[in-house]
Amino acid sequence: MKKHSSRPPVSPGRLSSRQKRISALVMMVLAAWVGWALVGVVRERLAPEPPSAPPPLAVATEVVSAGPFAVERRWRGSVDVDQRALISARVTAEVIELPHREGAQVSAGDVLFRLDDEELQGERRRLAAVIERIEHELAGARRDLERQQTLIERELAPQKSLDDARQRVDMLGAQLAEARASHDLLLTRLGYTLARAPFSGRLQRLHLSLGELATAGQPVLELVADSGFKAVAAVAQADIPWLEPGLPVRLEVPALDRSFKAAIDRVYPALDPATRNATVAALFPDADGTLQPGMAVVMHARIAEHEAAITVPAQAVAGTPGEAFVYVFDSDRAYRRAVETGPHSGGRVLIVRGLSEGETVISSADPRLADGLPVRTETTLP
Repeated sequence: MKKHSSRPPVSPGRLSSRQKRISALVMMVLAAWVGWALVGVVRERLAPEPPSAPPPLAVATEVVSAGPFAVERRWRGSVDVDQRALISARVTAEVIELPHREGAQVSAGDVLFRLDDEELQGERRRLAAVIERIEHELAGARRDLERQQTLIERELAPQKSLDDARQRVDMLGAQLAEARASHDLLLTRLGYTLARAPFSGRLQRLHLSLGELATAGQPVLELVADSGFKAVAAVAQADIPWLEPGLPVRLEVPALDRSFKAAIDRVYPALDPATRNATVAALFPDADGTLQPGMAVVMHARIAEHEAAITVPAQAVAGTPGEAFVYVFDSDRAYRRAVETGPHSGGRVLIVRGLSEGETVISSADPRLADGLPVRTETTLP
């Protein structure tokens, strides 16, 4: 016979007392953990821990020293001719002769163009006839004046006859002078119908064609000299104080792969209204006919030279030219220092006033720098 246990069976929906104790213990632990977490959050909000101080800003520095410093400049421009002429018509007439084409070489005195002079020649002939007539009349009036003088001396004619004869001679003399002046002026205008080259050169451009009407003052052609070339370059206005005639320059012409030694010949007084740049010109030496107007040119110049100058990297200087400043590194801090700057060259700026030899400047540009800010040096240049 099987024995049956005396313990009553546990129904599936009911837990034993031991299981209940374990469940209660787990709930208590969970409640304690949640409570501790809530206490930490509240404590953090009511009394947050102070933030840790940021590390000092890392900077690069350089020890200030005096040394040689040359200010080099490169100005870009173009080749031009020192002699250029825009030949215009001086009378209104039809163009009847243009013996040369654009690009043609001409010599001084060669005919450049001829205008129709038929109308002016007709006027010249008319004036010549007028002059001849007045000369004949004046000759007769002078003979009549002599007769009147003889009659007056013999008391055979009244004084009025002599006065009238003298008045006619004076009137015809004035008419003759006027006609001759008009004739001379007409000859001058006839000379304007023929234009000759004032110097040897090339025809750069024709503004009119054969058969067109040229009006007085209208350009007919442009003539450029085939010698006397110059380099014309634009110069920033900050470099103007160092510009003066005679400053040595080197003219580099990339198209010819050649350089020429020259000197500034002139500094034009007016600045370009758009760029505010100055304009300088330097004359080329004899270039053996290789130069052409319009070629690109680079003008190299040394505008200043110092044997013992204090300079700093360009990125170390902040502010405007009139209110420039640097940061000096001292006792692990950055201190702002006002300086007076000069020209820059090769990535460095001349310090005229504000720094002394042996001081250490912060050579790295960082917008976070401020007066008195703690910093640490990463690189120190001698």
